Amino acid sequence: MDAESSVTLSMTAVVAAFVFVLTQAIHLGVSIYSQRRSRKNLAKGIYSEICSVMQVSGLASSKEDFEKWIENATIDEISNHTLVMPYYKVYEQNVSHLGMLPSSVVSDIVLIYFLFNRMNVAFVHIKKGNIDEYSLSKMKDMMKETVNDIVKIRKNLDNDLKKYL
Repeated sequence: MDAESSVTLSMTAVVAAFVFVLTQAIHLGVSIYSQRRSRKNLAKGIYSEICSVMQVSGLASSKEDFEKWIENATIDEISNHTLVMPYYKVYEQNVSHLGMLPSSVVSDIVLIYFLFNRMNVAFVHIKKGNIDEYSLSKMKDMMKETVNDIVKIRKNLDNDLKKYL
């Protein structure tokens, strides 16, 4: 093999290696972009669902007004109220993807949905009836505490999810 053929083969190998590396870099870039976009969409979807639940319940407008309503509501008024929609479609369908988000955000998301369920259980329990005044009073105290926790966690999520929204 002469020197010119050897140089041509070397140049071909260098070009092929460069094309291979460039292709891999493009695939990696597309993969990173896709993961970033998926993470952003997940955060937006769950955050929107949380905001919707709070809006539908009346909790988004004023924590104080909602607490006052709880305090003054009769058993009939409470039993006709639901804090949240019965199903959390976005949350339930994306639980397996929560690991894409920072752990502090994931724990807040899981906790706020737990608190939504806690409120719903309280509403259902009151709706079933057979509750005395003392139990109703304790239930209302628990509900007001839960409202405070929901609002606090929502503020944390507002701060933690800013870069995704």
